[in-house]
Amino acid sequence: MTDQSVSILCGTCRVAVEGPTEPQDESAYSCPSCGNSGKFKNVIASVKAFTEEQMSHSFDKMARDTFRGSIVQVASKPTPKRFYPFITDMKL
Repeated sequence: MTDQSVSILCGTCRVAVEGPTEPQDESAYSCPSCGNSGKFKNVIASVKAFTEEQMSHSFDKMARDTFRGSIVQVASKPTPKRFYPFITDMKL
């Protein structure tokens, strides 16, 4: 397994957010471009939800690609497009 560094980005303009290097739950983070801001605990909750959704989409795609052309069919529920105030640039 390799170490991967990721950035927390503004969900609106995709610019890296700024905040303290050693945050507490109530520490403020904000986008220097558009001003989108939030407390660290809420920023992390948004990033977590975004990452979980991206991982789910990635797994669904991998399963469909794996079984393409076989008798096994992979069914997945369509998920509505959600807005996340903060996201990550993690590559899955």
